[in-house]
Amino acid sequence: MVLTFIIIFSFFYYQFNFSKVGIYNKVSKQDGYVVTEIQKPITFTTFIKPEWFPQGSNKENKLNIELAKIGRVGIKIEKIIDRGDDIYFSFDDIPYIKYKEGEYLSSYVMNEDGTFTSYSLVDAFTVIASNSEVNIGQNGVGPDSKFGFCISKNDFETIKNGFTLVYKGSVYYKYTKN
Repeated sequence: MVLTFIIIFSFFYYQFNFSKVGIYNKVSKQDGYVVTEIQKPITFTTFIKPEWFPQGSNKENKLNIELAKIGRVGIKIEKIIDRGDDIYFSFDDIPYIKYKEGEYLSSYVMNEDGTFTSYSLVDAFTVIASNSEVNIGQNGVGPDSKFGFCISKNDFETIKNGFTLVYKGSVYYKYTKN
């Protein structure tokens, strides 16, 4: 019985203090960590390949392909969803989470009083295909570091051979253990 208690206690202690989720939760609360804003906004340019597009209406391609790096943080395209009337492109970061130090992206500005403010730029997404800018439909950020946008099916002919994405948004943070 005592051994079972020790094992369960050790498991939860590890989860709350040393796992990536536990560390990230403590960092976001600045519980034992100093968090420093490094860059706001981050910017990267990448090419979205046409073979990644779903084949057919109401289909989804789960990709999880790393497209860029900001410091030690990767940026990946998670999935592309053909929603019938538009095509949705979803992105997230691959944070560098270690116990003593790390780096991550966020869709929030960390205020000095410990609160957070959503961070989203009106012109965060620029899509260029066939030497012209393509209109962006819905777009958004969050939770955490996720961001995405959609392009109307009316513009599919313009993007069918792929397109260049210029992203300007998110906040790049580094942290260290106190």
